[in-house]
Amino acid sequence: MEMRRLNPLWILVIAMPLLGIATALLAIRVADNRQATLPLAQPTPVIVNALVGQSAPNFELLRKDTSEPLRLSSLRGKLVFLNFWATWCTPCRREFPTFAAFEAKQYDAQVLAVNVGEDGPKIDGFLKEIGLGEQAVMVLLDSDAAVSGTYGVDYFPSTFVIDPGGRVVDFHSGEITANDLARYVAEHAA
Repeated sequence: MEMRRLNPLWILVIAMPLLGIATALLAIRVADNRQATLPLAQPTPVIVNALVGQSAPNFELLRKDTSEPLRLSSLRGKLVFLNFWATWCTPCRREFPTFAAFEAKQYDAQVLAVNVGEDGPKIDGFLKEIGLGEQAVMVLLDSDAAVSGTYGVDYFPSTFVIDPGGRVVDFHSGEITANDLARYVAEHAA
């Protein structure tokens, strides 16, 4: 009895669909396993700072515009927005004009824009680039990052809301808006 050889073309015709089915089944199994191990979507975490509810640590830093020292305690009786920033920080660049507009409205509040670790010429270039003069917002120099360390600042921008009694009543991480500032004034001004 003579055995007939299968034509290689027939082997391909039969094997290709079987190979395709096997590949599809494997892909489905891998996708099911991957989906089972994916974490559930988590809400964006609210960043809390340990100083909220505590007395604001006092400090003395030099003002950029006058080179005179300013003590935080000298602003008791006013709502203070203590903002930590740097010139390379994109959200800081966007929020700086918001602070200038806020200051121009003469609220009974003070913005302290604490630059962390940069020198005067770099800050001057930044202010010029965004079209603001030194007087638009009070810039303080935290050259050695000691004050930002005391406040536990890990990222920029970070803004602490300090009530007229000198207590940290809120913490805002990220870019602050005019609406945020107005809300804080309504909630915490004397």
